[in-house]
Amino acid sequence: MIRNNTCFYYGARRGSSYLLILSVSMIIALIGLSGLIAARIDHKIATTTSDATEARFYALAAIELGIFAIDADPLNWRMAIHNGALPVDMPIGNGSLSLLIVDPFDNDLLNDSSESILMTGIGAKGIARHKVQVTVVFTGGVTSFMPGSWKQVVD
Repeated sequence: MIRNNTCFYYGARRGSSYLLILSVSMIIALIGLSGLIAARIDHKIATTTSDATEARFYALAAIELGIFAIDADPLNWRMAIHNGALPVDMPIGNGSLSLLIVDPFDNDLLNDSSESILMTGIGAKGIARHKVQVTVVFTGGVTSFMPGSWKQVVD
């Protein structure tokens, strides 16, 4: 009889140690999976931040393209822009840029060559999108930016 009890106790010990090892293994596996999930989240945040930064640079590049177009043809740029010579979803780097130019006063670019314009540069990269607006004034044949008119647009 004692022998059977002894075997029974040894059997219970072997089962409990197996259960203990299995529990520790599960805890270690959960810690490892948690680390992988945290690394994936960090990577996603870094990618999104990088895309947002690139989109901002593309929006600024769109404004620069607009200024270049005006300076390249100071007499006829309004007619060219009126006829659709603006970049729209133009590929650049790993994203794209677009430029919108409007007359904020009467919405007619052609009626007065001395009126200021509102330029909106739009940059896109991945899921990030960035808009920058600036008011451009024309004084004495010189193109300049209205002080304090640079702003980021949230839509």
